[in-house]
Amino acid sequence: MSSNTVETMKRARELMELGVYPMVLMSQMATLIMDIIAGTYQVIEASADSLFDEAEIERLKHALKLLSESEKQLRLSSERSTWFTTTLLQLGSVPSADPTPSGSSRTSSYTSRFVCI
Repeated sequence: MSSNTVETMKRARELMELGVYPMVLMSQMATLIMDIIAGTYQVIEASADSLFDEAEIERLKHALKLLSESEKQLRLSSERSTWFTTTLLQLGSVPSADPTPSGSSRTSSYTSRFVCI
């Protein structure tokens, strides 16, 4: 297991132990993603258009789809913590955009912040 996977599993367990409801948190993440895609989320006085290129917006759309599918499963499952952890791991594995010329990927750091809440 990669260190990101282990860290994500630890964080998911911590959130559950703190009493965070998976459905509520996933709904909040979906709302945030929709606001970013729509350009209504203000990040340090800049528009989302200038912060996210088309590849990053596509990644956000994919993450939104994952969240939507997972919410459906959560409603039907008695294993909510398992579905919650699985969803976080899937969000962390959404393919990254091409690295920037400096060799780092702005998108991968975004995913890390997004998943490791």
